[in-house]
Amino acid sequence: GFKWCTTCQIIRPPRAAHCAECDSCILRFDHHCPFVNNCVGQRNYHFFTAFLASTVMLAFSVIAGVGVTISDVAAQDAAHHLSPTTVWILGLAVGVPSGLFGLMVFGFLLYHCS
Repeated sequence: GFKWCTTCQIIRPPRAAHCAECDSCILRFDHHCPFVNNCVGQRNYHFFTAFLASTVMLAFSVIAGVGVTISDVAAQDAAHHLSPTTVWILGLAVGVPSGLFGLMVFGFLLYHCS
């Protein structure tokens, strides 16, 4: 049922919790997200899942852009100023971390959508 929050000095409804980071009570408190520096609760849960979805789309579009750039350089070696080896190293340095980050955030998205 209802509980008394000693910090806020209010009666908390069920599933409300006090966030030590924000120093306020949050209705249907899920967690405090350090990436958006805000609590995820009832009023902004949809915005948080939209943030996760857009982050996943950004990561996968970066991977697609790296793939297109690598295939373009592989098809036309003489037209580019960078050597194919340099493009491959830069592509792997950007593509692999973006892919791992995208998969990690995709896991968070699946968890929060279920």
